[in-house]
Order: sequence, then C-alpha cells, then structure tokens
Amino acid sequence: MADVADSPEGSREALSSRREGVETLIGDQTRQLSVVRTDISPSDADFDPTLLAVRVEEAARRLSIGRTTMYALIRDGAVQTVPIGRSRRVPVQALNDYLAQRMQSRSKNAVA
Repeated sequence: MADVADSPEGSREALSSRREGVETLIGDQTRQLSVVRTDISPSDADFDPTLLAVRVEEAARRLSIGRTTMYALIRDGAVQTVPIGRSRRVPVQALNDYLAQRMQSRSKNAVA
C-alpha cells in the first residue's frame, strides 16, 4: 500500500507545504521582533542615569560624536578621564564640564 507521501511528487508537495509553514512562522516572528525593536531603542535600554563614569564609547555616544573624536578630546585634555583598573572611564561630570566650557566659549565669541 503506497502512500502519496512516499511517491517523489507527494514528498515534494509535503516538503513545499512544510517549507511554506516554516516561512510563515519565521515571517510572523520577524514581525513580532520588529514590533519589539521599535518599542525600545537600544540607546534607551543602555542608558543608565545613575552611572558616575562611562566607557569612552558611551561618552562619545552621549555627545553624539565618533569614538575617534572622543579619543582626540581626551588626548588634547578637553575631557578628563580616570583609570579604573586596566581600563579608562570618563566621569559624567567631565562630559558636563566639557559642554559647559564649549557653551561659554561660544557665547563669548558671539558677543565679541
């Protein structure tokens, strides 16, 4: 007694049907993930206002500048850092001080 699924054409149809079901399932999961991703942006999820010092990459992200520019600011002494163990952290206060200094220098240049 030969089943339709045992024939080559029957198994192709069954495989095609299963593939469509899997693609539909994957498509549904992708739509669900995209909804989750739009609800919370990665920058909002990573932001912690209680941190006293942040990594250089996080400091650059908070200033909306590139990592290389951030390292240049550190090298030039415009932004202070502190060593913690074998790593270097940027105090959040140093970022606030840098912005305040930039705002003051811009206002002095605008008046002159």
